[in-house]
Amino acid sequence: MAIDIGTFKEGAMKSGGFRPTLFSIESATLDRDFSLLCNASQVPAMTMGVIEISYFGRKIKVAGDRTYAEWTTTVFIEEDFTVRDKLENWQKSINDPTTNVRDALFNDYKDQCTVSLYGKNGKVIRTYTLQGCWPTEVGTIELDWNTTDTLATYQVTWAFDILEPGNQKGTSSSNRFTQNQPGPKPAIQTA
Repeated sequence: MAIDIGTFKEGAMKSGGFRPTLFSIESATLDRDFSLLCNASQVPAMTMGVIEISYFGRKIKVAGDRTYAEWTTTVFIEEDFTVRDKLENWQKSINDPTTNVRDALFNDYKDQCTVSLYGKNGKVIRTYTLQGCWPTEVGTIELDWNTTDTLATYQVTWAFDILEPGNQKGTSSSNRFTQNQPGPKPAIQTA
């Protein structure tokens, strides 16, 4: 294969590549302040487990269960601590540190968060919806007399149940991985 930078630029990189700074996060429980102050995050890893089956000394591997890595967000701190207060109260509703009781029912403390990725034209090109989110850790706020010319931040670690990738228009996608791809379709289809 001949090396041709023009083919690469016109083919795989025709849009110039995705910029990791072009994202927003929305939460049903937290208001717009969270979306504006959340300045770093990631799309969580999705892992498929592997089940090994032995047959006459040989092993085959079949797909097991899907698991997800924890999700973290980094949040700027405003002097009114609005977002941090909401996160701390959210955790308190799950387990009050004084009374050791839960105010929220099982599904009441879970939220839906959406990570939207934007193209350079400002339009949503992809979404990821995290269903069943709740903050497992509201992180430390670093204090230091030597730190200047920066804003304080903290990390929030989230647990969630399901990560649902969306399509280009930002809506939920239930397409099979083979849609618009050549080759046979699997016999098993999911809803």
